Amino acid sequence: MREEARQWFDRAEQDLDDAVYAVDGGRDKLAAFLFQQFCEKALKALLIEKNGSHPRTHNLVRLRKEVGTPSEYDELFEDLTPIYTGFRYPDVETTPLEDIEDKEQRIKDLHAWMKQRLTE
Repeated sequence: MREEARQWFDRAEQDLDDAVYAVDGGRDKLAAFLFQQFCEKALKALLIEKNGSHPRTHNLVRLRKEVGTPSEYDELFEDLTPIYTGFRYPDVETTPLEDIEDKEQRIKDLHAWMKQRLTE
């Protein structure tokens, strides 16, 4: 694995660990933001590994198209994309993330898929 891709994926995994901790603590908004961050950094790691670079965007839908993730995760990326701005800026309204525990399990499944792709 390229060193830069490993660094991005390590940071992504830290965000995932922190998100799980936030879910356990009832901090759903923080967990949603950290899930978004995990996905963004992990997708960028995959693109770095594949192409040597990544686009500068927070749009998970765009990133997942470039990576070619399974379609079963499309809705997850659509739900998480607006979390980035909605969490960071008080004047941006976003819809709260529903079923955070369900999202947690889907992201853990996605994590396993991504990790396998990076270590192949």
